[in-house]
This record gives sequence, structure tokens and C-alpha cells, in this order.
Amino acid sequence: MQAPNMAANALMFAIKLKIYNNIQDVVDHEPVQISTVRNITATVQPADPERLKVEDVDLSLKYLMVHTLPSTLLKIDDWCEYQGVKYKCIQASDYNVYGYLLSIFEQFKEDPVPVPPDDEEEE
Repeated sequence: MQAPNMAANALMFAIKLKIYNNIQDVVDHEPVQISTVRNITATVQPADPERLKVEDVDLSLKYLMVHTLPSTLLKIDDWCEYQGVKYKCIQASDYNVYGYLLSIFEQFKEDPVPVPPDDEEEE
């Protein structure tokens, strides 16, 4: 029996979300950290830290569950800003058999690299 494709349900309340990725580079013989940005469509919902199956959950921080289509792969350490709070991806789970991916984002304890300008390409 084939698993049901839940992609339509997972993205029923989808929004546009900017995903940033920090890249280490060398400029003028000095290491620098820059951010790249891409726009994705995802369903974002708050996650109860006590119910997450993640190691080292800090109950003082906020968590998000981000559902995307399999074509939108999120990676550990990608980050986003949602409702004025910055979050980093700490877990990426593949539910491709059901038609979607689930990533867990944790609130940053400290601000990441500054957000790049808005002139980046959209996905």
C-alpha cells in the first residue's frame, strides 16, 4: 500500500519565508561570514519544546516546525526571521514518502550575521 501524499495538507496554510544561510569566506586575507537568502513557501507553526524529539531542548527558547515540499530542502544552520524573532534550523526530517519535509527551528540565543539586502533572487 502506498503512503498518502500529505503535501496539500502540510502546505494548506503556507506563507512566503526568507531562508538565510551563513557562508564563511576569505576577503583581503581575513575570514568573513556572509549570508545568502532565498525565498520559499512553507507552513510555519509554533512547536511545543516539551514534545519535540530533539536533543538538548532549551525550554527558555521558542521553537518552530517548518513544513516544505521535497523540492525545498532546508539544512541544519539555515535560519529565518519569523514574527520578528530569528530562528536557526536544528533538525531536518525527510517525510518525502508523504510528500513533504519537516524542519525544526530554534530561536537564536544571539543574533546571527546581519540580514543581506532584499535584492536577492526568488526561488
